[in-house]
Amino acid sequence: MKTKDIAAKYGFDLEEFERFLRTERFSMGGIVSNTLADEYVAIAAEGFEKKRVYENGIENGSLVYIQKVADEHGFNNEEFKDFLLQYGFIKPTKYNDAFAKSDIPEVVRLYQNHLKQLEEEKSKDELVAMKLKQRELEKPKAIASMLITSGFNFDGYTIKKYSGYISGDDAIQINRDDLFKDAGQVLTDALVKIRIQALKELKEAAYDLGCNAVIGVDFDYMTFEPETIGVGGIHYYEPYVICVTANGNAVIIDKN
Repeated sequence: MKTKDIAAKYGFDLEEFERFLRTERFSMGGIVSNTLADEYVAIAAEGFEKKRVYENGIENGSLVYIQKVADEHGFNNEEFKDFLLQYGFIKPTKYNDAFAKSDIPEVVRLYQNHLKQLEEEKSKDELVAMKLKQRELEKPKAIASMLITSGFNFDGYTIKKYSGYISGDDAIQINRDDLFKDAGQVLTDALVKIRIQALKELKEAAYDLGCNAVIGVDFDYMTFEPETIGVGGIHYYEPYVICVTANGNAVIIDKN
């Protein structure tokens, strides 16, 4: 369709319309001999109309630049623009660096409320992070002072809350060759090591529940003697594995 016919149909200035088409030739598919492919006519007309509305709005003052409003109110321009896009004050088009001047009071009010909400959420997040950090700093001391017993009460204390069954686990491998050196000492050292670690995990589980003591503590043990059969039926013996689980009930106690 001839560009002059399109301009006449939509009431466009021919020279301005053809300049627009040349500028937008890549998105419009190109123009040849002042002729525009039929499938691009409606797209070109809509695009040129948006450009005219935008330019007229800037010229007559009905539109205001986003940057200008952002600067006047101390807003971040890009964040402010994203907000306007999100709430439909501007469209995701080429001509979206300005919006209706009549919308300024409402837009500013909404964006200031938006910033206030973000700041409140940030403060809440920072408070939670601070509490978590403080809790982590207090954790070693709290665990070190935590009382545990195989019984079900502590002299001089009252149980205020039962928080449930918990456990802590650990395991260790022992090379078979080491047992030929001093089996008793090797086994004792291994058991001491994994019991300490299992108790540590037990206390950490209690601390994570907000408790300061563990009652009814006992230990469960498991041993494994793995072996494999290789080519020719030869047995290969892997290291012994000893596992221990420390069990108990997490509670909150208060001194009488």
